Amino acid sequence: MTASFGVSNALKGSRSTLTQMMTTSLLGSMALVILSGASAAVAAPALGFQPNIVHVLTDDQDLTLRSMQAMPQLSALVSKAGGFNFTNAFVATPICCPSRASYLSGQYTHNHRTLQNSPATGCSSAAWRADSEPKAAAPGLAAAGYTTGFFGKYLNAYGQPGAGGGIAHVPAGWERWFGLKGNSRFYNETVSDQGVAKQFGDDYATSYFTDVVKNESLKWMGSVLGKGKPVFCSIHVPAPHRPATPAPQYADDFADEKAPRTPNWCATCTCLRTCCLC
Repeated sequence: MTASFGVSNALKGSRSTLTQMMTTSLLGSMALVILSGASAAVAAPALGFQPNIVHVLTDDQDLTLRSMQAMPQLSALVSKAGGFNFTNAFVATPICCPSRASYLSGQYTHNHRTLQNSPATGCSSAAWRADSEPKAAAPGLAAAGYTTGFFGKYLNAYGQPGAGGGIAHVPAGWERWFGLKGNSRFYNETVSDQGVAKQFGDDYATSYFTDVVKNESLKWMGSVLGKGKPVFCSIHVPAPHRPATPAPQYADDFADEKAPRTPNWCATCTCLRTCCLC
């Protein structure tokens, strides 16, 4: 139950941030999409123009936990912009790094060979960098004339010991790179800023990672929009992934909430009945 409170609070902490990013980005010809593989690079000519694209990714967000109720501004924005929901959509795999590798590359797990969340099992491995990363969405979009920018969490083992390349590695195709080292964090994070390590602390005003990603992406978009080239901006916030640390102003907003008691609530608790209260 504590985790469910944290998820709601972390999402609400991201709510205004995501809404600001998307509202700012939707000005002009900006289109908000979910991009899979390099399909946008080949599909754009069929439109007769190349739209600006903002791709916003949240981490471990679960609709069953009523997460969108914590984000009414986002829901209203998507509705106002003529957006839609994919009600019968599935990820390639429910494991974090393999799933990220799939949507970045457009490949299934048996092709990109990222099997788990460690370098030894393919996550940000030398094989990924040599085989799948050069064929991912960003190089295709760059080849199609896009200015590209990445902000946030990339692959779980990116920049970690054993991953190879380290913080200095800027994945192919990204003109602007601001990638989180390792897995989800909200404070005390290390970021690869154009291949140079940048360390943050524990002060909310300067280091809360969701806001850091917002500020960096908005600053970059402000510098490249309207300069003659289409823009692709990929924004990957860690919320509501554990530790699901909320912004302080939202920390107590869901104190009376508890996780929904769906039919599968206690499905995994047959041997450890104390793990939930049915």
